[in-house]
Amino acid sequence: AAALNKQAHISLSEKLSLTIPDASLFSGLTQSYIRRQIKTGSLPAFQDRGWKVRRRDLASHIDSIDTKSKSVSAPV
Repeated sequence: AAALNKQAHISLSEKLSLTIPDASLFSGLTQSYIRRQIKTGSLPAFQDRGWKVRRRDLASHIDSIDTKSKSVSAPV
């Protein structure tokens, strides 16, 4: 029981892997978007009592989204 209580106090930014709801909170992306990216293979994930995403993979995915959006610049 003590381990469960200790785990509950870990912030999202400290977790190495995130559940889909946690990944959504951490990134601001919707859960359905994250699930789609996992299904298409764009976002690596693994199953451990549900789907989980490594925080570093999620951060890389977000960076790639930012890079794509910056490369498509709007007319000034």
